Amino acid sequence: MTGSGAGAIDFDWLVDNLRVVRAKIGIGEGETDEGEPTTIQTFAFEEKALQAVEAFILARYHLYSQVYFHRVTRGIEMTLSAFLRSIAVLVANGRAQELPVHERNPLVAYFAAVEPTLALYLALDDAVVWNMIEACADNGPEDVRVLGRDIRDRKLRKAIEIDMVNTTDLDRLRKGFIDNDLKSSIGQTIFRDAVSLSIYKDAQREDIPAHKRVFVKRADGNVVDIAALSKAVAALTEDQNVLRYYFADWRQYDSALKCAGETNGEAR
Repeated sequence: MTGSGAGAIDFDWLVDNLRVVRAKIGIGEGETDEGEPTTIQTFAFEEKALQAVEAFILARYHLYSQVYFHRVTRGIEMTLSAFLRSIAVLVANGRAQELPVHERNPLVAYFAAVEPTLALYLALDDAVVWNMIEACADNGPEDVRVLGRDIRDRKLRKAIEIDMVNTTDLDRLRKGFIDNDLKSSIGQTIFRDAVSLSIYKDAQREDIPAHKRVFVKRADGNVVDIAALSKAVAALTEDQNVLRYYFADWRQYDSALKCAGETNGEAR
């Protein structure tokens, strides 16, 4: 539905080769008092499906990098988060009556509760959120009105991305200028988005919950973590950090570009 070609997997072949097994979980992860690794009941794929499993893991990575962590997606999520925080602050400060919605609006009720219940949470569906956005975009207090209009009208914020893997002098200059010269605006008109992206975690280097690991059942019956069997997966366990700054004020965006000697054109 996103238009991305990423995410295609051989679902039928994966399900056909899925088994329930007992797998050893080891180093620092469920050891017994004697230091011996314990076993758990979990899922594993037959070894003949190894390539399909590799494709499944890579597809998941590509969906995160191309869809879930896409800068437009994250930018809208940051704006929506700021909008909801603004609503929560108004309610917490006793200003709920300034919101152009009914006093029993589910969002108002949720933020007003000292300890929100499950029922209050389940009442927050898409219709409730969009109703608040539409209402505030036209008649809400100024701070939430601006955010509501940005979401409703799909007014995307300008973004500057810092390459945290192969960092250049330009990246360092931009990051330093934003973090130092524009520090007071971060969280207000500048949103900082830092996420970590990895294909697969290496259980030999850090404790990984068993349900987040992929096991493969070998022809001899042994069950192993896929990173121990697949060179493709083992070579891609390093985290890739993504750092972006989103600007509500185009003048601050422009100044961040000019600090790096740029006067026009789009940042990454």
